Amino acid sequence: MRASVAIVTYNRASSCELVLRKIGEQDTLPSEIIVVDDHSDQAFRTTTVFPRHIPFRVIRTNTELGLSACRNLCIRLTGEELIVFIDDDALPLDNWLSEIIGRFEHDDVEVLGGLCLPAYDRSPPSWWDPNILGEYLTVDNRSIVGCNLAVRRAVFDRIGGFNESLGRYGKKQLSNEETDFLLRAHDLGIKLAFEPKARVFHFVPGERMNMNYLLRRAWYQGVSTYLMVRRRLGWILEERRMRARFAKEPQVRWSLNPSAWLIYVLLHLVSLLGFLYTSVSARALLREKRKNS
Repeated sequence: MRASVAIVTYNRASSCELVLRKIGEQDTLPSEIIVVDDHSDQAFRTTTVFPRHIPFRVIRTNTELGLSACRNLCIRLTGEELIVFIDDDALPLDNWLSEIIGRFEHDDVEVLGGLCLPAYDRSPPSWWDPNILGEYLTVDNRSIVGCNLAVRRAVFDRIGGFNESLGRYGKKQLSNEETDFLLRAHDLGIKLAFEPKARVFHFVPGERMNMNYLLRRAWYQGVSTYLMVRRRLGWILEERRMRARFAKEPQVRWSLNPSAWLIYVLLHLVSLLGFLYTSVSARALLREKRKNS
């Protein structure tokens, strides 16, 4: 099976370079590699050399587009049967791509997610527990996430790409672009699967394991959830049913770290506040527009 590996990078030149090197060390090489530089402060350039038979492109946008728009650009740029997305700070294990391709070749799966293991740059604080809080830093996942995602091209042809009102954009920590995509696929009966053998190490800088970052991340999670479900509130419950179809384990595992559980509850409350605030603000803006029209 021919597979295109797609990476969106933004101001992470050194880590993106490491990702490319690990892709070049895969026991199964992709048929194409595309890097979209989302108008980083310094244009991304690489010294990694791939075999000549593997097309390799770096495309720099003229202005910052955001993660979802850049992923959609990757989709338009390739005609390969399988598109594999990996983040610019996620290092794949040597068998990562072979595990993904093998699953697609021996199963009728159409969308596949892999495991993201944490790679800390310093010792985590005592209250940190990835089993409980990992969802906020995309580590120790038991469900499909955009950091490690493979999709048959035919799925995009059928349901379209990622929602460009969602996903990371500059300093705004919006998310849910992959959840929105997965729910649309789930609605049409497209087969989703999770493959824990397709593993990457997701870099976790120390400055993200603090309450300021996590509270901001939780707030934007609530904002993102509202933006995703504002026209279809039932998607909140539908997401749980969807994950139950392919998740082998619960999203949050049992743990005896009481501090982590307290923070988990706090972050969910902050997400709820972000959801409610965005809902009220959107309705007020709509009323103002109607009054002035």
